[in-house]
Amino acid sequence: FKDKKWIFYLLAMLLPWIYTEIGSLMEMLFCKGLFDPGYPAQMEIDAKLIPIIPVSAIVSGTVFSFAAFGEEGGWRGYMMPKLLKLFEGKKAGKIWALLIGGVIWGLWHAPLTCIGHNFGTDYPGFPVLGIVIMCVYCTLLGIVLTFLTEMSGSVWPAAILHAVNNSGPSILSVFLNY
Repeated sequence: FKDKKWIFYLLAMLLPWIYTEIGSLMEMLFCKGLFDPGYPAQMEIDAKLIPIIPVSAIVSGTVFSFAAFGEEGGWRGYMMPKLLKLFEGKKAGKIWALLIGGVIWGLWHAPLTCIGHNFGTDYPGFPVLGIVIMCVYCTLLGIVLTFLTEMSGSVWPAAILHAVNNSGPSILSVFLNY
């Protein structure tokens, strides 16, 4: 435990659950849709199993992080070092690299957004608004993933966080729609 890099692996496993719950809380407070029947899609789940949701997401995300490793190896392992080097020494160079990297990553998801994978298809501004939201989301998440990669010296924490992020629903959403 002398090398404190394990902290970044732990953060990679816990952060997605934390920001997902914060996002669900914000949705609950500011969006009427959460209280509409059937939004999000109802999940049949035994109330006793609700506390297991984050554990399940962490375990499955960690186990299946090898799948996210391919994407993170490309984004954090290859693209971000190239962008950081390209903007090195320039005013706000790291910020520009993170912003451009996030937009590229968000646009990479555009085909999935256009078929409704990320946000569905029934919203105003489909699919352009979804692509813009995905670019913002990927930029914000990319900042965290790049931080974890830089601090740990490895893309594995980014791959773990990416996989855990994709693994589980919000407990708050499940509980409120129970």
